[in-house]
Amino acid sequence: MLFQVTTQHDHKHCPAREGGFSSELFQNAHIWVKGSDKVKIRGAWASPTSHTSYSVIESDEMDSIVDLFKEPMLNGNVEITPIVDLIKIVSDNN
Repeated sequence: MLFQVTTQHDHKHCPAREGGFSSELFQNAHIWVKGSDKVKIRGAWASPTSHTSYSVIESDEMDSIVDLFKEPMLNGNVEITPIVDLIKIVSDNN
C-alpha cells in the first residue's frame, strides 16, 4: 500500500537548529528517509520554513511504518494517510 506521510516539528525543536542539515542531530532525525526492509520511500521533500516534510512511502505493514517514524513521532506531529496511485488507476481504465 501507498501512504503519504507528513511530519512537522516546531522551530524550537528543529533538529537543524544547531549545525544545520549536516549536523548529526538532523541526520539522525531524518534517518527514516533511507527506508527499511519493509518500508520503501518513494520520495521525500521538505519545506524548511514551515518545518514540515512530506513523503510517499510503500509498505504492507503499519507496524513497520510506525517503527520507522518513531523518531519524528517523539519530536512533533506525524500524519500517515493511505493513498492510491491515481496515474495507475486512470491508465488502467483507458
